[in-house]
Amino acid sequence: MVSRLRWPTVAIALLSIILSIAVVGCAGRTIHIFNTQQKTNQWLLPVWRNHFDTRELSLLVGTSATTIVLNLILVVALFIAAAPANIIVVLASFLGTICSATALIFTAVLNHRSPMTDTIQTWTCRWTTSLSRDGAPDNFNTLCNETRFAFYTMIPLFVLQAILLTLAFGVMTGSRAESKAARLYDEPEKGVHELGSIRNASFDTKSEGSPKTAKTRVQIVAN
Repeated sequence: MVSRLRWPTVAIALLSIILSIAVVGCAGRTIHIFNTQQKTNQWLLPVWRNHFDTRELSLLVGTSATTIVLNLILVVALFIAAAPANIIVVLASFLGTICSATALIFTAVLNHRSPMTDTIQTWTCRWTTSLSRDGAPDNFNTLCNETRFAFYTMIPLFVLQAILLTLAFGVMTGSRAESKAARLYDEPEKGVHELGSIRNASFDTKSEGSPKTAKTRVQIVAN
């Protein structure tokens, strides 16, 4: 498991980091434009603060930034021998899954409340429909695309975090099974062959070169 699943786990975590950075960039830029133009833009942006709900963008930025940190911790833990990698991977992937699911659900609920209460996404995208495209304010088409991108990118981000969580639980289960089989190894002629199907069931790098593991593998090959 160490050599077989560590690198796929790292690849998935790095892809999650890239998607999270993209979400932070798009949502953060939209918030910046809103904050800087709400009192000067000719398209009645001074009233935005009273009419628009911007919590979805703040949540997207916050949860994506948190996901970046969690995945960085996960990746680092996989290459530190002294770290309890199995536990860290489970916790980091679980929290990342919760963050992405919360942002996705909460943003969808806020957008569904339109037009009673608009978000920046629902308002700017309404201006860029085929009927009003010619009269759309400057940057509204860009803001619409960026907010949509930030929202819909949370879907694959959630899927990736769920995959990481599934892998983490699988490794944790396999690690416990390996520990149980190792205890059976101490009993004469009992459970030796069971070890052949549960090899390397851990993210922990320190488990790779243990003398007991090496002895077990030699006996499995001999049998």
